[in-house]
Amino acid sequence: MTVPWVCIGPNVPLWILRAQIVGVLDPEEAYPRRRIDAIDFVVDGFVVSGARLRGVGAAVREGRIGVRVGSTGPHFGAAYSRGPNRHFTFGAHNLQPNDGWRSVVVHEAVHASFDLANERPPNEIDEAAAYLGETVWFRAGGLARRVTAPAAAAAIYGAANKIVARLNLHASRGQRLPRSQVQGLIAAINAPAVGGGVELALSCDVLLMADEAWLQLPELERGLLPDGGGLQRLPRRIPYHVATAMIWTGERMTAAEARHWGLVHRTAPRAALMDLARDIARRIARAAPLAAQALKETLRVTDAMSDREAMALRAETPGDLENYRRMLASTDMIEGQRAFLERREPRWTGR
Repeated sequence: MTVPWVCIGPNVPLWILRAQIVGVLDPEEAYPRRRIDAIDFVVDGFVVSGARLRGVGAAVREGRIGVRVGSTGPHFGAAYSRGPNRHFTFGAHNLQPNDGWRSVVVHEAVHASFDLANERPPNEIDEAAAYLGETVWFRAGGLARRVTAPAAAAAIYGAANKIVARLNLHASRGQRLPRSQVQGLIAAINAPAVGGGVELALSCDVLLMADEAWLQLPELERGLLPDGGGLQRLPRRIPYHVATAMIWTGERMTAAEARHWGLVHRTAPRAALMDLARDIARRIARAAPLAAQALKETLRVTDAMSDREAMALRAETPGDLENYRRMLASTDMIEGQRAFLERREPRWTGR
């Protein structure tokens, strides 16, 4: 019997990849559909929902979002590119997708859902929403998760998992999460931070850095701007001309240089960095909970203000200062002063 030749054209693997993505985001079977539908929350006013992710699946099916295989960097299995030539890029074809691969699809699809809606959340909110959406999808499947990502990414996954578990986000739909619940406080940079990695770090309040790490904003070399926070925040964190030179040239900034310019609080050898971060976190955790929330809130509100405007800010000022008002009316504020006068440790209640 003659064995027929089977010709597999170059586009066939991409067709399979496209079908796999659609199968994750817009599934027909009840169990995977339930996992997608469990994603239903709002982060700082930006909607993340199963309906939006199914819309991304439809856009992939119809060719409005492209699919490619190419370089996604050493630590990422996939990436999403916004704009008129919007597309997913995967590091490799995957003919046997598992839940780890599917969760990456969900993560990148959250970014795509904002893009399709012509929304551009700040980079830290964009990433927080993606990590939370991915984590909700995983927990809604009732499966244990083992994260094998690098330490920095694993820490983010751990934080997302704690938020989802604490708020029961995978089982209680329609919750609205303010920025203060999802935005990071301490950035421990233990490896090169490039582009979005720098912008994520700039959204935090305390930056720590491994001696071996470096920072870079190379967007101009890619035909882009670092407009997810680098362009807006870096010139306000270090001398203006140092920041703009870094953006214009795309040159790397070492940990020593970042410490010199006051961008990072402390540096340490990579092996000691997480211990340093935990030590600082423990010190911060000793603060009154309401005062810590009020500080985070007030820093965000005053970030773009002039000194005169910031000094005039009061709790009764109209706007988003709810935590500031709660702090001033709290028993914890009285407890803190009483403990100081009585020379003892305060007993915080969060009220």
